[in-house]
Amino acid sequence: MSDDFLFEPPASEPEAEAKATPAKKKSRKPKAKKQELSFEEALAQLEQIVEEMEAGDLSLDQSLKHFEKGMTLAQTCSISLNTIEKKVEVLLKQAADGESAEWQAFSDPNQD
Repeated sequence: MSDDFLFEPPASEPEAEAKATPAKKKSRKPKAKKQELSFEEALAQLEQIVEEMEAGDLSLDQSLKHFEKGMTLAQTCSISLNTIEKKVEVLLKQAADGESAEWQAFSDPNQD
């Protein structure tokens, strides 16, 4: 005889309250800080993703995951390039103003 059709008696009051109370979500621990990729590492990973996607052998789900990762890597590359561009602009301005080419610390948004 199958247990699928057995009658279950109503829950007692404490059990009913426990079932009616929404489950509390566990608080998430802060994730460990990921080591930032260098521009070259991010670009190499992005190129690999593009090659795999262009091959056309990925499922739709895999393609979406690759696309999401690629967008993150593209942003990493863009931030790195913008930071370097600002550093070059500062150095060129210093050189044009006749200042020494001493490098002043420049905050890198990738390193918090």
